[in-house]
Amino acid sequence: MDSPQVRFQGFSLSSHTFFAAGTYSVTLIIRAPDGLQRASELMGNFPCRADARKFAIEYGMAQIAERPLPEAAWV
Repeated sequence: MDSPQVRFQGFSLSSHTFFAAGTYSVTLIIRAPDGLQRASELMGNFPCRADARKFAIEYGMAQIAERPLPEAAWV
């Protein structure tokens, strides 16, 4: 995990970024209140680590709140 955990509606969200071929990709980790943890597939090709992390957390919050999922501007 390379980002601080964010708490949202009882869930814990964090991300792990990867750098390859000049861009960043990110995996989202969501831990449910009951302790069950799941991880996403690699998402996006972002120009910087901060954009990748921000997208992952926004994506996780949208999943939890059952809102439309954000689209990455850099894909």
